[in-house]
Amino acid sequence: MQSYERACLAITSPDRVPQYIAEHRMQEVLAWLAHSGWVFDPEPPSDLHAKIRRMIGAAPEKAWVSKDLAHALAMSEATFRRRLATLGQSFNDILIDVRMTTALTLLQVTDHPISDIAYQVGYESASRFSVRFKKRFGFSPTAVRDAPSPGGATGTDRLPVRPRRLAVKR
Repeated sequence: MQSYERACLAITSPDRVPQYIAEHRMQEVLAWLAHSGWVFDPEPPSDLHAKIRRMIGAAPEKAWVSKDLAHALAMSEATFRRRLATLGQSFNDILIDVRMTTALTLLQVTDHPISDIAYQVGYESASRFSVRFKKRFGFSPTAVRDAPSPGGATGTDRLPVRPRRLAVKR
């Protein structure tokens, strides 16, 4: 219920909560619903970028390589890389973004140790994960847990956020 209330507050108070955090709060609500067995049947991805994100998101801990994804998408690795290049993307950028977004959600909705979350999103080293997380979001994983929220729960309300989005050409 706290997640729902925080998401509602974020949506209705765009001047107090950055849009990027509001989106993550909505993802937190969806993660809690999924945890409880309520999963929305997503529409099939309409483009290569969405398909890749969905495949990686299903198993972020996997040691993904572009060759495996290209094969799963029935194309050569060269074609796969060319098609990503036309979208202005790289395989590694998408992989890191999916893993970091998943990690942020896990930090917000679970009390698992950071080392476990690092492992769940494909990092064997918690310190390497923390460095990558800080580079991506501008704050450490522990800051997500340590920051107080208006309702007394932990969260990202007072964190300095520097969102970095992947540009997708359509």
